[in-house]
Amino acid sequence: MRDARPKAWLEIGLVIRINRAITNVFGNQSGWVIPTPMMVKKAPKTKEKKKQEAKVINNLENIATKVHSDFKKVRIPNYGIPTRTKSNIVFHEKKRVWKYGDSETVRSAKTLDGAYTLLRTMFTIDFVKEMIKVNKSSTLREMYYISEGWGMAKFHAQNESDKLIEDLEIVTRDMREDFKLRPEEDGARVIGDLTIEETVRSGKKRIINTKEDVGDAGYTIPYNVEMDRLRFKKNKCKFLVAIETGGMFDRLVENGFDEEHKAMLVHLKGQPARSTRRFIKRLNEEMNLPVICFTDGDPWSFRIFASVAYGALLLLVYALGHSVLIIAAGTSVGIARKLIESRKITRATEIMRRGAGGVIVLVGLFFVYTALK
Repeated sequence: MRDARPKAWLEIGLVIRINRAITNVFGNQSGWVIPTPMMVKKAPKTKEKKKQEAKVINNLENIATKVHSDFKKVRIPNYGIPTRTKSNIVFHEKKRVWKYGDSETVRSAKTLDGAYTLLRTMFTIDFVKEMIKVNKSSTLREMYYISEGWGMAKFHAQNESDKLIEDLEIVTRDMREDFKLRPEEDGARVIGDLTIEETVRSGKKRIINTKEDVGDAGYTIPYNVEMDRLRFKKNKCKFLVAIETGGMFDRLVENGFDEEHKAMLVHLKGQPARSTRRFIKRLNEEMNLPVICFTDGDPWSFRIFASVAYGALLLLVYALGHSVLIIAAGTSVGIARKLIESRKITRATEIMRRGAGGVIVLVGLFFVYTALK
């Protein structure tokens, strides 16, 4: 029989470290070093920004408070998070986006893996609080590397740290931009007669026209496109064309398509980043600008269109819905073969594919008609 003492001591050590991590969250004694090679002088924070940052910190501290309360009451620490399953994803009719439903999963320290996740959560909350305090930002990749110094709380892969940040976004209902975190990739390029007001890092506001004040490469969308950083002042474009490839974007710019048709061109860079999707959504809602997706027309293009039209969660629905064959293959090769060879399923798939293609074509024609009306 195996000796259970090493695992028991490991669990005790994790509990002690979680307690210390909670102390750091409230005591600001972590001592994380946020890399600042050149100390750029920041503008004083406005009351609105201070209020927003205080709300974010309070939402994060609520998680630590819940865990600390469980410790004091001698209960297994835990917190709830929306379940990431296909059945818990619902379509919001008013906002026209896919969102998580009311079903929740409990993250607890009942298991060893759960205790590790809870420990990493406390360290991540403390790290985010420190970045907000010093008014600096970091990338998701950088946070993963910094966690190498967190001892037992370090992440073994970046997808672990990325998923934890997404969990915190869901629980707190704040965005990762509020956590001072951004992805490695930058935003896409924009060409069109749109005047914007951008708040730069010094706090000053700049007025930029994304047609007259930029070169042929266009205006680069920043990672944070919320109203406190970016405001739309004036728009003279009739519609927006979201373009999958850079070659087609450059060709349309060379041909003067944006000037001739009063169009706004946005390069998606393949699967668009969150800032690009948010930028397009804001233009559509705030400036009543119709959006047309110009893609290669292959199966992957449907995913690109879906992420622009309905949000990234639709991709999860798409992936879950198309993973049946993979699961079946992993369970039984015979079942997978039957699914592939089934004439009814093949026929149904063909009908669905043609139907989805027809819907996309009709939506595109509608937007063109609206733009030229």
